[in-house]
Amino acid sequence: MKNLLYIFIGFIISIVLVYILFNNNININNDRLESLMDKYGSDKGTHGHYYADIYDVLLYNYKYDKNFKMLEIGIGTLENTVSNMRHKESYKQGASLRAWGEYFSNGEVYGLDVAEDTQFTEKNIKTFLADSNNKETIDNILTGYTFKFIIDDGLHTIESQTNTINNLWNYLETGGLYIIEDIGDVVQLANNIK
Repeated sequence: MKNLLYIFIGFIISIVLVYILFNNNININNDRLESLMDKYGSDKGTHGHYYADIYDVLLYNYKYDKNFKMLEIGIGTLENTVSNMRHKESYKQGASLRAWGEYFSNGEVYGLDVAEDTQFTEKNIKTFLADSNNKETIDNILTGYTFKFIIDDGLHTIESQTNTINNLWNYLETGGLYIIEDIGDVVQLANNIK
């Protein structure tokens, strides 16, 4: 619970930092993550939530790290499911994974989703077909892996977000960063985490 509070406070501080940096026209780098998210059609860039600006600040120090490994839950299916990306015109599955893969060109990027149409392998990107709510499946697939950064952009329900953080927390490296996007009720989520 205390760790979640630190994550939440860190996230708020990051938002303030991004606001200060970008309102003072300070360019963090010429190859910003936001541009890559837009290039691949992700909703993390200027055509959605603007999360990429925050991630650019939080993760820039890892950009060229050869040991960097990240996992994103929710790759973005076009199947007619509860949570999908059908509303985004010209969307290609795995948009944010492709942006992460280019941004962390020396690292390893992994994605996990329940939809079969999200599965692919590219240069430094590998995907897993699995439900992040199922601990047994997660343990079978991820045993031996640890990640510096885990991002939950899967099913945006408190139940799913709770199960996912509880199932994946042990796969986060010491000092790593775990972010949950699109939280509905932060207090309820915090109370549900083991």
